[in-house]
Amino acid sequence: MLHQDGAYGYEPALSEDDIRAGKAVKALVMMRYVGFRDGTHTLLILDEDDPDIVGRVTCAVPCKFAKFRTVVDGKVTSTETVRMTPDSLVGSMFEDAIAGRLVPYRKTAGSRQRGKVAKSDDVDARDE
Repeated sequence: MLHQDGAYGYEPALSEDDIRAGKAVKALVMMRYVGFRDGTHTLLILDEDDPDIVGRVTCAVPCKFAKFRTVVDGKVTSTETVRMTPDSLVGSMFEDAIAGRLVPYRKTAGSRQRGKVAKSDDVDARDE
């Protein structure tokens, strides 16, 4: 896992199609850990090409299911609930969050020094 500027990078597994195409690696999936509140962990999956698009993922302990919301310009455009598995990319992210290996973004030294919060962090962390 990469930790840079308050974001964490996770490497997705190669698919069979990737392997057939000769790919050796994939781009990291970048996310910010929002934190733990009211029994729920919240992550923001970042789109490095378009900061107005965010994937907001919440998982209530014991994290058997996660709710994925796609947020565009601050509005939820889609929602789905999926089963969490420890070998999935998002499952790994939540495993790290639950184990205390992630620091909530607003509490990092870099965000305090800059004195600002990225637009993607303005997404409300509460379930609707």
